[in-house]
Amino acid sequence: MRKKIKVSVALDRELVVRLDGIAKVTNASRSKVIDQLLREGIEGSEQMAKLMADPETRRVVIESFSKPGFLQSVANAMGQKLPAGAERILSETMEETGQAVADAKVGELKKGKGKKS
Repeated sequence: MRKKIKVSVALDRELVVRLDGIAKVTNASRSKVIDQLLREGIEGSEQMAKLMADPETRRVVIESFSKPGFLQSVANAMGQKLPAGAERILSETMEETGQAVADAKVGELKKGKGKKS
């Protein structure tokens, strides 16, 4: 059994109501629901970070999400409807992310050159 550590957090009332709703439906404690949601979220984020650590994968993801119509196609395939402006916002975010990644790479290369000189 994992050792549990008590923590105190402040949450929006609406979020607590939603957590309690999940707890009631699943017959679990609020603490158990939070633990499970955090575990799943952290594991997903770690997996994404590992995936995006590969430069080629990162390039393909950024280019794909930056293409007009890509997100709408994904939503359509899932039978979902995108909120107004979602594709534009994501495209801009992915372009900014791509630029930030490129800037970081240039910085790494410059640091590497400085060490060798």
